[in-house]
Amino acid sequence: MNATFDFSGRSILVTGASSGIGRAMVEMLCAAGAAVVAAARNTNELARLAEETGCEPLKLDVSDEAAIDEAFLSLGAFDGLVNCAGIALLERAVDTTAASFDRVTAVNARGAALVAKHVARGMIEAKRAGSIVNVSSQAALVALDIT
Repeated sequence: MNATFDFSGRSILVTGASSGIGRAMVEMLCAAGAAVVAAARNTNELARLAEETGCEPLKLDVSDEAAIDEAFLSLGAFDGLVNCAGIALLERAVDTTAASFDRVTAVNARGAALVAKHVARGMIEAKRAGSIVNVSSQAALVALDIT
């Protein structure tokens, strides 16, 4: 499939933007004309991405609720959100600790929900229709063999 999309005049927030699917989303959205805010923890990769694409880099740890709240004080309304931030701590189920479980959940589930809450509030207040896309790993569907 070779589809062309025009996101001119649209503002999109992408989390997990410093690598993987998040990085690819920033590249594609910028190429399609979107004004992209690229959020991630890795400032070096964000700077490189900003130089390559023209996106606006935002250092953000989505597991930190106070950091999310603080970031949104200076961000305007968005037309879209692509939640790509995610981590994997590969452990056998019988070896999983509460700390590792909490860390993964804080980023992969809670962080996505908190960022989406802020983006949705901004859309509602600005009376903007938009889209929120949550990206997850195939590990959410299939057990991984880590033996």
